[in-house]
Amino acid sequence: MEQSNVSYKPLDVLDAPSQIEDKVLKTAAMFFGQELLPYLGVKGRMTAIAPTEQVHLDVRRMEEDFNFIMEKGAIRHLEFESDSITEQDLRRFREYEAYIGMIYSAPVMTTVICTSNTKVQKKELINGDSVYRIEVVRLRDRNADKVFKKLRQKIHKGKRLRRRDVFPLLLTQMAQVGTSVFSSIFSGQAGTIDLAGVAVAVNIWYPVFAGLCGIFFGISPIIAQLRGAQKTEEIPTYIMQSLYLSLGFTAVIFLAGAFLLPPFLDFMGLDAPVRYIAWEYLKALALGLVPICLQATMRYIVDAHGKTHVSMAILVTNLALTIILFRLLIFGAGPIPAMGGIGTGYAITIASWLSFLLFVGVLQWMEPFRSYHLWSRLRPFSWYHGYHQLELGIPIFIAVFCETSLFSIVGLLMAEFGTLYLAANQAAISFSTLTYTLPWSISLTATIVIGYEVGARNYAAARQYAVLCQMTAFTIAIALIVVTYHFVDHIAAIFTSDAETFWAIRMFIFYAVAFSFFDAAGTPVQGILRGYKDVRIITYVAFVTYWLISIPMGYAMAHVTSYGPYGYWISLIISLAINASALNWRLWKHTAWKVPVLSSSTKE
Repeated sequence: MEQSNVSYKPLDVLDAPSQIEDKVLKTAAMFFGQELLPYLGVKGRMTAIAPTEQVHLDVRRMEEDFNFIMEKGAIRHLEFESDSITEQDLRRFREYEAYIGMIYSAPVMTTVICTSNTKVQKKELINGDSVYRIEVVRLRDRNADKVFKKLRQKIHKGKRLRRRDVFPLLLTQMAQVGTSVFSSIFSGQAGTIDLAGVAVAVNIWYPVFAGLCGIFFGISPIIAQLRGAQKTEEIPTYIMQSLYLSLGFTAVIFLAGAFLLPPFLDFMGLDAPVRYIAWEYLKALALGLVPICLQATMRYIVDAHGKTHVSMAILVTNLALTIILFRLLIFGAGPIPAMGGIGTGYAITIASWLSFLLFVGVLQWMEPFRSYHLWSRLRPFSWYHGYHQLELGIPIFIAVFCETSLFSIVGLLMAEFGTLYLAANQAAISFSTLTYTLPWSISLTATIVIGYEVGARNYAAARQYAVLCQMTAFTIAIALIVVTYHFVDHIAAIFTSDAETFWAIRMFIFYAVAFSFFDAAGTPVQGILRGYKDVRIITYVAFVTYWLISIPMGYAMAHVTSYGPYGYWISLIISLAINASALNWRLWKHTAWKVPVLSSSTKE
């Protein structure tokens, strides 16, 4: 295996999440510098990027996160913080400013970009009559709903979107990365066996839950249509049916898990400790099945009423609490015993009960839900209304399940190669989850802008936006490759403190980066095709490339060639390259040049 000339240094678990955020935000600052500054409220135009690594008096290395040289010679110094700003941080920033100002003979202003949930951050350092002050920008305050609203308003006014219009979407998606990444990080720091056990459990549970969310999502268009048709009196009945369906599927999943999971885990031939952690994790998660499924349904109900900011506030609270509980339950604190990877299951369950209760409160006291009297006037179950939701939800379930189960199948097949590779593969999947938010944001933007231009029959502009979205995605992908290549040792160290596992994760990450590159080539095209209402081709291509090509090819490469477990990732890369090529061929050969509209067979 390839060795690095960089010495391996495990990172402290508390600092681990900040390392990922730091690298991603630095990349964003490098490629979107001029767009980033106005978003942060910084006036003036940037002319160049100054060095950020200085050697002071030959005995001390000073590394700032980012320095921008502004048009009038001033320096805008950026720092990225995932935790609360301390007095020590302020002293460090002040020292940076003093040295930068001395080198460039220019005024320096520090802006700190925070990704933590702490609302009130320390901004001043007072020593007698001397006051040192910084600017603080919280990404959590950036409301994605407002971003989308502004984009739509600009589109409807006939204005063209530029890079600075799209950039906030990248940040809002970054701030919304779920608990899966953090569960892998914390479990990996607890040990390789813990990470492997959690990996098995997650790969079993996640496709099922994602598919169920597809069914639950069926309530959203129903409520939206009823509100648009001014038939609000029917909404409470549909809401109650969706909750009944959610409880019904919860019971089915619980019974299926109780009877099928033990023999399935035995069939996998897992090491005893790994099997134990996976089973106990799933048992802990079973205690939260009811709130997990009900809160998912309630979220779609709230979103369908246009109150997405309420859902977002609850989900952010859920994420913050989950991360805190990860730390407490995995490693223990005071009277709380260390539970290892099993603790992540209990953390998710506890946080889910809280968010469930918050959603219950919203449906009880917030209008228009208060007027529905959901809890005081219980409606009986109606097969008619239930079937209506299933008619919409089941096709979504199939599509989502097929896509998400691919990575789960690969993760479960890794078990035959041992605990080490099972754990390392999960770390690579978590890394891919993080990087996927970037092309997905571009895809979402493409659907909005291209859909508008196609609706206005402005096909030339639609094609221009398609090219812009693809070029932006490729630029970000290249930046990601460069950053990952230089910091691969640091990224791998975030997930484990075991040297052997570290090297396996390192190798998997190289394959994950190649996967992310082709993801950047295909994912934005999916959004572009949706903008053209050409959606069926996406499902067809995904089924062929992932299920008929990727899985059989991966199994063959893992067992016939010398690649072993890495053969699965090579097959994923090849299948994704085929997927991206097919979608691009469809777009530029047929869809983008189809005038005036697509046939009904290709419409959503």
